[in-house]
Amino acid sequence: MEKNLIWVAGQKSKTKKRDVIPIVPALKKIILEINLEDYHPDDFLFGINQKPYPTKMAENYMVSISKK
Repeated sequence: MEKNLIWVAGQKSKTKKRDVIPIVPALKKIILEINLEDYHPDDFLFGINQKPYPTKMAENYMVSISKK
């Protein structure tokens, strides 16, 4: 967090490639609001119930709830 970067391991990314993602101000605000530091560092950022969670949400979950 102090460098405003998120490192994603290849085995956890959608493309199966390691990546570094910059934390833009809007994302940093969300991270602070959900108290991300309270969760395990290996948790998915947006898991079940749209919170950090050890299990990732279904692949099209966000698409399906946005259509409601």
